[in-house]
Amino acid sequence: VDSGLLIPKQFGSQSDFEGWKSSNDILQAVLWGMTRFGLMRLIMPGEFQQWGFPEDITRELAALRSTNQVFDSDYAERLPARWALNEASAAAEHLGNLPMVVLWATEGLNFSAADLEHLHKLQQEIATYSTNSITRLIEGADHGTILGKEQYAQRVTDAIHDVIEAGRTGKPLAQ
Repeated sequence: VDSGLLIPKQFGSQSDFEGWKSSNDILQAVLWGMTRFGLMRLIMPGEFQQWGFPEDITRELAALRSTNQVFDSDYAERLPARWALNEASAAAEHLGNLPMVVLWATEGLNFSAADLEHLHKLQQEIATYSTNSITRLIEGADHGTILGKEQYAQRVTDAIHDVIEAGRTGKPLAQ
């Protein structure tokens, strides 16, 4: 299952990761060219607008994300770290009673039926990583709107606040 998102234990083996990375490298080469020729400067504002970011933030994010330096840095840092994050997520299976809120956006994941079944099992599994965890579906949100649209971003903020408060007070998360 891959939607461009980091999913815990996404890769079962180093060779699974290498296979994903090889196919992703092809896409990155195309995006590299689009960035170098300035096409991303034309495309990025529309992406951020579609995700619901305010106009002033849209302009700033588009200007930042469409530069050669940001593209190169993101690619150089994100891809090599992806396997390490995969391994770290496997180690996070035993958090005891540490507070944990798992958020899932419900839209924009164009998965096959088999992928959706796998994702549902993964959601159930992740909920067991801590005895003090809750799962929240953010209906209507997708990968971009979960932060771009105020009503969804507020749900993310609320979840962070709930984890901090539970950690601070020692009280369990409200179910």
